[in-house]
Amino acid sequence: MLDNPRLTTFLHRHTGIVQSVAFSPDGKTLASGSGDKTIILWDVAGQKPLGQPLTGHTGIVQSVAFSPDGKTLASGSEDKTIILWDVASQKPLGQPLTQQFPVSEKVKEPRGVGRGRFCA
Repeated sequence: MLDNPRLTTFLHRHTGIVQSVAFSPDGKTLASGSGDKTIILWDVAGQKPLGQPLTGHTGIVQSVAFSPDGKTLASGSEDKTIILWDVASQKPLGQPLTQQFPVSEKVKEPRGVGRGRFCA
């Protein structure tokens, strides 16, 4: 686990405004959600995308959060859906979860632990 994950350059790939970012628990991967309706997983050390952008939302991706083990990513969108992604395969885990309202905030763990990650 990296004690202080950080980037030393700008990451360019999205075609829309980045709405949300989250580091994986080990600090090796960064997820970014954007107004272009995609999520990009980034290799922090190499500062390059890991594969192609994740697609599936039909609205702005407003939140991204890793599970505590870093194996699953949750993305929330203006399209009123939450998609759970398998980080290794970069594929959705089932159908999107639908909500009554747009998803606009990241999920927070209780007691302020691991902000920006979700509890499984």
